[in-house]
Amino acid sequence: MKVLHIAYSDSIGGASVAAMRLHTSLIASGIKSTMLVVNKTTCEDSVVELSKLTRFKVKLFRRFAVLIKALLGIPSTDTVSFNLAKTGVGRHIRLLDPDIINIHWPHGEMASIDELVDNRCSIVWTMHDEWLYNGIFNYTTFVDHSSRQNFIQKYLTKRLIYIVEQNKEKLFLNAPKRPVIVGPSNWITRSARKAVKNHCGVNFICLHNTYGSFPNFRIDSFNAHGYRKVRLLFGATGGGSDPRKGFDFIPEILRELSKLIDKTQVELHIFGGGSSNEVFNLGYDVVEHGLIESEVELGEIYRSANLFLMTSRLDNLPNTVLEAGISGTPTIAFDVGGVGDLIPIGYGAVVDPFDCKKFARAIVKCLENTSSPQSAIAWRKNLSEIVCEKYSSEVVSRNYRELYESIA
Repeated sequence: MKVLHIAYSDSIGGASVAAMRLHTSLIASGIKSTMLVVNKTTCEDSVVELSKLTRFKVKLFRRFAVLIKALLGIPSTDTVSFNLAKTGVGRHIRLLDPDIINIHWPHGEMASIDELVDNRCSIVWTMHDEWLYNGIFNYTTFVDHSSRQNFIQKYLTKRLIYIVEQNKEKLFLNAPKRPVIVGPSNWITRSARKAVKNHCGVNFICLHNTYGSFPNFRIDSFNAHGYRKVRLLFGATGGGSDPRKGFDFIPEILRELSKLIDKTQVELHIFGGGSSNEVFNLGYDVVEHGLIESEVELGEIYRSANLFLMTSRLDNLPNTVLEAGISGTPTIAFDVGGVGDLIPIGYGAVVDPFDCKKFARAIVKCLENTSSPQSAIAWRKNLSEIVCEKYSSEVVSRNYRELYESIA
């Protein structure tokens, strides 16, 4: 059985990281797995980069899509995908001759729906975002772009959404076999099932992502950092510039937190870039780590933190929360999307969406549960073991293997 994973990259972006971890886990379990990408950054022989001509077409269509988005008055912070133009990906798929195509993130104008379904193999679509049922938007937009658009822009946006939605119908109607739609979280699985309920015979299942080989909790590493100050951690690629990531909530959370504990005993650590100047003016020690490419280094940052702060307005099954959990670092998050799937009861907290006062109180409560190094070690070790049991490479690859075998 040959499986082909399709994603824009093998390492950049949450969907690509999740796809790569699944791909390597399947290889380790004995499945012949290949990954087809536009942007290859690893040295893995099993990752195939598109030809120069195809990559040129993808970049050309992507620039054209950016121009269309600007002409329609859609904010640059909103990720949109059209997937209408043929780039030549279909030829690459035929040359690789897979039994199953697992589509992860074919956006950035990587391929048209026609190219993805014009094959005789079975299709699995793993939804790392909402695009499959959300028009041209990869996630529900949090900026009211319609108030900025004139009549013509509104009309053209609606027309383009209609065209893209009609094109998506081909996935369900033209594919040689009914596709299987996989939701990494219960939330997105329910949302997709409700949105495309008219497509009889489409199978929707929930299969979680894996943390892959991400380093787990180690007592020696934890002891090395000690507890001189409380370390709070926020991390997201471009988190400060993406409204969906909710970094703008951090200053208000810190202001509320300063009413409950001494802020001179708290450090805020940030990775991924894109932080705002406001957090530097609140009296807290702030440490920026930038974009971290090494999983070993990133694991050390997670383990050195007392808590991970997840302030997204909407997310599916974020890798950051999964990585924090396997590192033994509890997460405080707003109860949105599929985030709650990743936070075991008693090990972190989900609070009412966008209530910064409750968020700050949840931070204090979690810190009280780990007031001594001994209790902190036991608590974090248990958290890491819980996450490991549910999201390990062995568990996730076995679940996907059973799915592939049922449709091959």
